Amino acid sequence: MKTKTVLDERQEKELLELEHRLCWTAYGGIFVLLLAQALLEAGGVFENIPSFFGEWLLLMILSICGVVGCLRRGIWSRGFKPSRKTNIIVSVISAAIVGGFMLAVTILREMDIKNTLILCGGTAAVAFLAAYVLLELSAKKFRKIEEKLEGGEE
Repeated sequence: MKTKTVLDERQEKELLELEHRLCWTAYGGIFVLLLAQALLEAGGVFENIPSFFGEWLLLMILSICGVVGCLRRGIWSRGFKPSRKTNIIVSVISAAIVGGFMLAVTILREMDIKNTLILCGGTAAVAFLAAYVLLELSAKKFRKIEEKLEGGEE
């Protein structure tokens, strides 16, 4: 099944190459995390660090590398061009996911409803704001890089 793409052949090839590298980096990272967790758990080291810290760190590293790699290549997305509307939609989705996660965490901790709503609403608002600002800054950087790449091809 072929989907509509806004990328040209060069960008599609570069994106596939980047995704390939990120996939194998994730695969190797998960292997290293499994070994490290097994060794550290057996030794009782780092008992105060949350059990998901390694996976979270790997996710953040892969995310940052993916964004930087795409921006350097002048690639925004397969299906979207950078726009304010898209950034708002993605930010709302991000806020809903973060707010829902916080809701689940606070329910498990059996907090009262008022504090739960304040915490979840505040966290969702901060997530929306952070996502929107980062997307707008990334879009601005993307447009500069895109102009530079298009200017060099002529």
